[in-house]
Amino acid sequence: TFNTQALPCLEWDTTGYGGLPDTIVVGAPGTSTSAVMPLNQSYNYSYCQHLILASELPVTGPQNFGGIAFDYAYTQPMTHATNCSIYMANTTRAIMDGTDSTFVPYSQLTLVYAGPLNCTTSGWNYFDFNSGVFAYDGTSNVIVAIVDNSGSSDGTSYMFRYQSTTDPMSHRVFGSTPYDSTEMDAARAGQSY
Repeated sequence: TFNTQALPCLEWDTTGYGGLPDTIVVGAPGTSTSAVMPLNQSYNYSYCQHLILASELPVTGPQNFGGIAFDYAYTQPMTHATNCSIYMANTTRAIMDGTDSTFVPYSQLTLVYAGPLNCTTSGWNYFDFNSGVFAYDGTSNVIVAIVDNSGSSDGTSYMFRYQSTTDPMSHRVFGSTPYDSTEMDAARAGQSY
């Protein structure tokens, strides 16, 4: 067994729009940091898919998720994550390793957020979904897919906290051109974590 970078520390608002969030935190808070997930701070464009197991979600039954938070580890605000999209999906997929480098297809993803993902303070930075809630079915695993088409990056000092797992739970690719639905479907993981 190996210990590898797995998931950014995430929390969700399960109340939808307009009210105080009823938050759930996925996994144990992480203390390790990464500049490559959920956004790759070394490249101008990146696409990551993160797999969250149903057993990691402390919820019972179907839920509507109305927002997401990232545990930002740096003291300086981000300024370059200006054109990002978050997609989510219910999935039966249980691991994201090198034996299957494919991403969950674009047609199975639901857009929940489009806009900047600039974190401004160290700690949890919350983003309301502005493209609709995500309807979690209550039993499936969940994909969180993040596309950064900003065309620039803040640099590797701008890190996020993550938790480690024994199995790879993320795919990511990065490059010098934007990711649209065609590129998202054609993507093969450059690295799995």
